[in-house]
Amino acid sequence: MSDFPARLGEFICCPECASGLDVAAAASVCRCGRQHQVHQGIVSLLRNDALVSESAHERSLRDAEALAGVRRTAEEIAASPHEAMEMRTTLEWLALRNDDVVLELGCGDGRYTEIIARPGRRILAVDFSMEALRRLQEVLERKSVAVDVGMVHASIAYLAVRPQSFDVVFSTLTSNLPDHAHRQMLYRLAASALKPGGRFVFSAHHYGWRERRAGMDKSGHYTPGGIYRYQMTRKELREELRQTFADVRISPIQIYLPVVSRITGLRVALSRAAERIPLLNNLGALLLCEARNPVVDSKDQQPG
Repeated sequence: MSDFPARLGEFICCPECASGLDVAAAASVCRCGRQHQVHQGIVSLLRNDALVSESAHERSLRDAEALAGVRRTAEEIAASPHEAMEMRTTLEWLALRNDDVVLELGCGDGRYTEIIARPGRRILAVDFSMEALRRLQEVLERKSVAVDVGMVHASIAYLAVRPQSFDVVFSTLTSNLPDHAHRQMLYRLAASALKPGGRFVFSAHHYGWRERRAGMDKSGHYTPGGIYRYQMTRKELREELRQTFADVRISPIQIYLPVVSRITGLRVALSRAAERIPLLNNLGALLLCEARNPVVDSKDQQPG
């Protein structure tokens, strides 16, 4: 995959002046004079000074993980009950059509990208870890069919795409973003990118019954020195989206039920059943959200 897919170049804009980029060349210069590089088929827009300290730290950890070759195959991921409890419901909510144009923000090394990439579907996959993108590129090159996946090395704080161009915007664990302001950037970017009738599907960490009972801090890190995460309630997430999307649905997922969830063979079925049971679903570790009908003007999207 040495070349960036021609059918996806039209969706990328210069973050400085919002003009379209010619990504067919190894380097393109837009009308504002800024040069944008294309490294082995990956468009590089990342500006290090656009990353706050938490984001820079996470990127370094993601790069190190990718360089170490820590990546499970799609088959290994599918065999994990923990992953399946999240991914099966998420893929159902995505409900992608074969000709959809998808913007995936924070694709990492392609845990979902590998599954949703198929002929006819166009995916613009964005991440701030170049090494993770290279791992994804290797995975897609091994696929037996050609797929249109354009990779962009960028952060949401410095990214511009063509407004109203995507059927679906997709992201996972948006609560890894370092603060409320960055989450708002993400929401505005997604709102501007969507076609009329499009959908923004994403997940976040849930501050549910289990987390409250354990006395966990809402804001913290997975492990000392690890990646940042923020846990939120459904009410809090809905309030965050209020100024950006008119229609929002939220459901807890990845639900571990006391005692019975220890039975490995039943974990996924029990989790998916519990998603539909009020109160019981407050045990979910994640919140899955679908947002529709943006209420912001597209010109507000482009972060400087």
